[in-house]
Amino acid sequence: MLISSIPHTFGRIASNLKVACAGPGWIPSACNLSPANYPSLIRQRARFSSKPWGRYSQLPPSGVISELPATSSQYVLAVEQRLGERSRFRAEAFDRQNEQREDIFLLSPTPLKQSALFGRDYSRGLQFMLQRRSANRLSGWLGYTLVFARSRTYEIPLPPPLGSFGQNTPYSPTFADQRHTVNLFASYRLKPTVRFSVKGLYGSGFPVNTFPPPILRIGPYERLDLRADKSWLFRKWKLSLYGELLNATNHDNRRFAGLGFNSTTKQFVLFTNDGIPATPTVGLAFDF
Repeated sequence: MLISSIPHTFGRIASNLKVACAGPGWIPSACNLSPANYPSLIRQRARFSSKPWGRYSQLPPSGVISELPATSSQYVLAVEQRLGERSRFRAEAFDRQNEQREDIFLLSPTPLKQSALFGRDYSRGLQFMLQRRSANRLSGWLGYTLVFARSRTYEIPLPPPLGSFGQNTPYSPTFADQRHTVNLFASYRLKPTVRFSVKGLYGSGFPVNTFPPPILRIGPYERLDLRADKSWLFRKWKLSLYGELLNATNHDNRRFAGLGFNSTTKQFVLFTNDGIPATPTVGLAFDF
């Protein structure tokens, strides 16, 4: 793999252009001028915006000569505002578009169709984060992400007398299409050797099938963890005792087990297993 980085600075605007090549030797189709351009504009001392973008290529599996490198175009627009010396707020919009093409062969080293478009998928959304950093007292963050992740396939017409290959499908959710996620972490240092912390997670349900409709989703994931730490400092090492309560609300976070089909209703049926119940834990940590 070869990675080249070319930084640029023009007054208050900075950018970085990267070229990456990978594979056994030089493979022209996989060694694109693949920029990870990251211009950053400093508007004020306490506020800045960034607009990174990039186009990437990934080599196909070894030995598969019909597949072409998968390509991905990625864009991000972010604005960050500092709130005093220890806090900041960041808003970000992101978009990733992937594309898969292949050469189609039939009993001949010459392809029937070159660079045929097999499928596309995208993931785009918004992300917000509020963070406070402090070695003492209160620190942590609160984040929210909104995501739309969908994919589709295409029918590829072949030269006569052959028909077509593949199938046209509408855009449908991918397995990564978790619409809403919320992350919370807070830590409070009561004394130099005593700390309390809390971690909260929420995620709307992932889809368990992508086609055909209707799309089934597993239930939302909710979890609240509580923790307390007590440390003892020695000359060359530190001993820490901690206690945790995992899933303090005892929310029933179902786990995907399988997907069946009801021949009577002609509908898919979702099977799940129990999640982790409220679980207390105690442990020791040694730092040297």
